[in-house]
Amino acid sequence: MVSFLSCRQDTVCTHSELLYCFPDNNSSCRKEVRTGPGNIFLFSFLSCISVCTVFLNLLVILSISHFKQLHTPTNLLILSLAVADLLVGLVFMPVNTMQLRDSCWYLGKMACTNVLIINFISMSASLCNMVFIAVDRYIAVSDPLLYSTKVTVRKMSLFIILGWSCSLLYILIYLCHGECILFIKSSLVTTDLVISFICPCSVILILYSIIFTLARRQAKAVRSMLNATSNRHRAKLKT
Repeated sequence: MVSFLSCRQDTVCTHSELLYCFPDNNSSCRKEVRTGPGNIFLFSFLSCISVCTVFLNLLVILSISHFKQLHTPTNLLILSLAVADLLVGLVFMPVNTMQLRDSCWYLGKMACTNVLIINFISMSASLCNMVFIAVDRYIAVSDPLLYSTKVTVRKMSLFIILGWSCSLLYILIYLCHGECILFIKSSLVTTDLVISFICPCSVILILYSIIFTLARRQAKAVRSMLNATSNRHRAKLKT
């Protein structure tokens, strides 16, 4: 299972006098504030990326939600992916950017648990949406004539809800009560790596390689048909 500790064990104070996250409690974490020019530049750069991530994904969400002509199965997947990326830019990136500057956590256990849940759900849902997009493109390329009947807005909405629900369930299985540093037992690292990364990425790579092969085959077929039509047209002109 997953457990949390109240501080980083490897945090080292760079000052001659030890500083603590909570000065009244000497058993709390050692405080490390990084204020060098390089850290300030990195902090500013990551903050700008976070703002851009939030703005651009919010623009995608508003555009697809507002215009009814954009309510297609593929665009619903893009909308779901934008929501997941919005959570990353809104929660994950700011929190981790702040912890790059200050090693302490001041928001309490509940906020820490909620932040961890949101972070893992958004990343899992993002990867799940990319798998769905690969499947959607595979169906569109392999069977374009029946794509509109096989893939509908209602079916895609159900799959999106299922993907987010599975991501939430998977995270809740791993989480347990604690504070703000996440540790996973070594016995579960391999399982989590296979389930949450290797398998989805393998599915995506396999599907896109098949799509690439099908697209090349279809392009050759179209090219041969155009050449045959052109040859017949030239033959008619000669006669």
